[in-house]
Amino acid sequence: LTALSPDGEVRWQQETDMDGRGIHGTPVVTEGTVYIGAYDGILYAFDAQSGDKQWENKLGGSIGGSPAYDGDRIYVGVEYPDPEGSTFAVDPDSGDVLWEDSESRPTDHPHSTPAIDPVTGKMKVGSNDGNLYAWEESEMEFKWSFETDPQNDTDGEIKAPITAYDGAAFFGSWDERIYR
Repeated sequence: LTALSPDGEVRWQQETDMDGRGIHGTPVVTEGTVYIGAYDGILYAFDAQSGDKQWENKLGGSIGGSPAYDGDRIYVGVEYPDPEGSTFAVDPDSGDVLWEDSESRPTDHPHSTPAIDPVTGKMKVGSNDGNLYAWEESEMEFKWSFETDPQNDTDGEIKAPITAYDGAAFFGSWDERIYR
């Protein structure tokens, strides 16, 4: 992970587990801290000015998407080798797990960045199983899942970030469709 000045000068660099296939997402930067998940399954927090590691937490096999921040929690989808997956809410100050979906949803590698929808109060994340999952953000209670077109012959994997706008979720799928 590299922090650059506006003129392109390297301010600091930090490494994740180099055997873990690196970083696939983008960081969340807020309140002086940089949060990033890596394919080593660790969620990291670095000081934005110095690059000093504040904490790290091994959550699973791999983190392929970017974390999301709602002002209180960091949300991230985590992959397990089976292939399975889960979704976590983490304390931004300590890295402690505040919540993990008890049913290990999504059921296949989640690569998408979670979306936090303030209009509906839902947190949503997509997965390689072709489903979009939603939880009530305040209680972290599972609410629903939406399956991409199961009649389509192509994969319905949801790998890109989810966008929340005006009470709806927008996302693309490998079945060559965009959903609302």
